[in-house]
Amino acid sequence: MGLAAPLPRGRYRLVHRPRTFGGTLEWWLGEELRARLALEVATGVRSGAPGVGGDLDVVAAGEGKLIYLEVKSSPPKHVTQPEVGAFLRRVSAVRPDVALFVVDTALRLGDKIVPMFELALARGGGAGPVRRLFRETWSVGPHVYVVNAREDLVDNVCRAIAEGIRALAPPAP
Repeated sequence: MGLAAPLPRGRYRLVHRPRTFGGTLEWWLGEELRARLALEVATGVRSGAPGVGGDLDVVAAGEGKLIYLEVKSSPPKHVTQPEVGAFLRRVSAVRPDVALFVVDTALRLGDKIVPMFELALARGGGAGPVRRLFRETWSVGPHVYVVNAREDLVDNVCRAIAEGIRALAPPAP
């Protein structure tokens, strides 16, 4: 296919430098959700919702619930306020049961990412208080979570999805 060139000792190098790791990360997260949670998964889905640009990075369904993940492969310093706003607009347009903003970093999200969500929510009328669930996984609204990779990215994503689905259940008797 012309993607890689052979090197000595059975190694290969890419012929063209990759521009982004994002698509691969989205695909891998989708495969992990399929394997670990038995979800039906699609990646890179165009929403078609009026006024909402971009794509839905990972969309998953299981047990009658729709789950949406926005996946960022760049460090927090490269995530912008408009990206956070676009994510929240997609959540508002698509109305998934659980939505996650996933940042592939071990850095703290409370320093930059969480304040951006607080600002975006305040501008839009806001939801409930932003709160830390565990590690660097935050609840930023009803069934909307911000997740990082500290300790284990997939474990954090699965735990946030479980928390979101659990929160949909009626109160225990």
